[in-house]
Amino acid sequence: MIRLAHYIFLIIALSSCIAEEQNDQEIYQDSIMEDDTNPESANKADVEIQKKAPKTSYLDLKPKELQDILTVLPIADTSLYHFYNRKYTTSKDSFWVIQAMSPIDSFTNQFDIYLVQKSHLGYELKLTINTEKEAFMDYRVYDTIMDVNFDGYEDYMTYYYSGTGCCPRDSRNAYLNGPNGFSQKDVHLFNPGFDTLNHTILQMGYGHVPYLDVSKSVWVGDSLQKIESIVHNINYSDTILKYKSEETYVIYYEDGTSKALKEIPDEYYLIPALAHWFAGRVDEAYLNP
Repeated sequence: MIRLAHYIFLIIALSSCIAEEQNDQEIYQDSIMEDDTNPESANKADVEIQKKAPKTSYLDLKPKELQDILTVLPIADTSLYHFYNRKYTTSKDSFWVIQAMSPIDSFTNQFDIYLVQKSHLGYELKLTINTEKEAFMDYRVYDTIMDVNFDGYEDYMTYYYSGTGCCPRDSRNAYLNGPNGFSQKDVHLFNPGFDTLNHTILQMGYGHVPYLDVSKSVWVGDSLQKIESIVHNINYSDTILKYKSEETYVIYYEDGTSKALKEIPDEYYLIPALAHWFAGRVDEAYLNP
């Protein structure tokens, strides 16, 4: 009788531990899904930039769905990878995204990303991406599905925020979708903003003010063509910055013309980092030459 009671106690304790572990894992998963940031490697402003990165609603794949999808992927040994899986539901379609991660070394992870769609024929592989990322990114590459080039087709875009650097560094890689499917060639975007009204892409360069620029581009086919850029108005010969004046900025057009600006056009504030970094910050040395 005592032995039976002992066994019952062990079973209850084991069940409790399993439930607690599952609960902890769910909380951990939820925290990852809700907070796509790396606070240890970014300052408070940088964290806000990352939170504004575009995201599409998704659902976790069920185990049976995952096993079915893995049969159409070129993965020989699934035990070598950590999988992160989601189902994107967009305005037109549903896509399953499978991320297979394996460590290369203590600093770098290899990511093989597969975009899969279900049809009457079963699961079909639509896009394959092979990339390497810093190990601090843990076991997934952040991504979204959105119409990047405003043509009515929803494209696939990965993004990451490097763990090292001095300045805003919101890096994206867009894989355009179209009548013939997804392009395997990516279009790189850096610190971007998306003007869906005027169908333009705004970007901010990397570096310290006043040495970086912001620019506007339009889509020409599957490529971006820059049509203007804006910089702080600085006389490099005597390091004088015309700050907070009628000539704080200079806008350059692709036809070679330019003009002075007092303020940045409102559309550029679609770049999340612009307000606090480009338009709101100038290094102390240039304010007191």
